[in-house]
Amino acid sequence: MQIETDEKLCSHKQIKSFYDRLGGWLDTQRFFKAPALNRLLHYSAFQHAHHVYELGCGTGRLAEKILLSNSELVYQGTDLSSTMVKLTQARLQRFGGRATVVLADSTVGIELPGGAADRFVSTYVFDLMSTLEIQSLLAEAYRILGEEGKLCLVSLTNSRQLFGRMLTSLWSRIHQINPVLMGGCRPLELMEFVGQTKWRMLHVSQASKFGLTSEVLVAEKRIEK
Repeated sequence: MQIETDEKLCSHKQIKSFYDRLGGWLDTQRFFKAPALNRLLHYSAFQHAHHVYELGCGTGRLAEKILLSNSELVYQGTDLSSTMVKLTQARLQRFGGRATVVLADSTVGIELPGGAADRFVSTYVFDLMSTLEIQSLLAEAYRILGEEGKLCLVSLTNSRQLFGRMLTSLWSRIHQINPVLMGGCRPLELMEFVGQTKWRMLHVSQASKFGLTSEVLVAEKRIEK
C-alpha cells in the first residue's frame, strides 16, 4: 500500500504498468546514466563486497557489472516490474546461484535479517518515491547493512549548470502536470534524505550528460553506540 503524501507522484500500480510496457527500452537511457553509474561502481568498492542487495534492478546491466567485479559476491535484486525482473533474470542467468532476482511488492520492508548485506544499491528509484517512502527505505537499508556496510545511490537531481537547470525546470513542470509522462521520475536531492548522524559520507557528486544531471552518493553505515 502506497504511503499517502501531498506530493504529486505516480501510484505503484502506474509505475508497474509503465515499466512493464516500456521497460525494455530502459537501456536507451544509458547515454546520460553511464557517467553516474560508472562513478558509483568506482566508489562502492564492490570488489570487496560479499552480499549486495539492489532495490530496482532495472534491466540488470548494473547487476551484471557488480557480479563481474567479484567472483565471490552474492547478488539479490528486486523490481516492481515483471518485465524488469525477466530481463534481469535472463541477463544474470550465467551467474547461477550467485544471483537471485525476484518481483517486489509495494511494501517498504526488505526481507533480509539485520546485518545480512554489505551493500545496499538503488539507482534511479528514489526519484519515483514519496518522501516518507524514501525515509522508510533508508531505515531499512541501515537495518540490513552490517558494520562498514555501504549505501550506494544514484538519482536524478537538480543541475548546477544553466542549461541543466532549464532542462530540470521543464522536467519538473511536466512532472507536476502528469508524472506518468516522465516515467514517474522527478529531480531530488539525496543529501536532503541521508542524514550524517547514521551515515558517513564517502562520496557525493553530480554527473551530467546533455544537461541531464544525476547525483551519486556512497555512504558508510555508522554504528550507533
